[in-house]
Amino acid sequence: MVLHITRESELVVRLIDFTELSPEQVYEVLKWRNHPFVRSNMLNQEVISLESHVAFLDSLKGDSSRRYFYLLGDEGGFGVFTLVDITETHAVSGCYKNPLLTERRLGHRIMDTLVDFAFNSLGLCTLFAEILKDNEASIRLHQKKGYIPYDKTENTLKMRLDRHA
Repeated sequence: MVLHITRESELVVRLIDFTELSPEQVYEVLKWRNHPFVRSNMLNQEVISLESHVAFLDSLKGDSSRRYFYLLGDEGGFGVFTLVDITETHAVSGCYKNPLLTERRLGHRIMDTLVDFAFNSLGLCTLFAEILKDNEASIRLHQKKGYIPYDKTENTLKMRLDRHA
């Protein structure tokens, strides 16, 4: 699937469903997910084994309530976004960037792609996110994209984005 995201310039992003990853992409995603910086900002901070990763990818086949995408641009893979607990109207979103890249604004590019896909391709009305309170950069990014806080726990901030916000 290819999405054309128009912002300051035309960006072409290819979305590869996790169920269709090449063997190289499977290893790349696992490497990103297990990177200390990415793990430190995840709700589940455990190191994931290759065996567990492959089992997880297999579990996604035929499960329309969970969608995971590898984002591929002209320069290669640059991030991942997820939509879980998908219903006809809403989903819980998540994302992370390739921690080995230093290009600025990758988070914005990932979020723009996520929101475009969720609202325009899936027709969802609301996106939810749960972010660790210490992850100030992610909270700021979500706020810039229009997410608003609606609840919090001891360790997380819960945010939402409504389609017409």
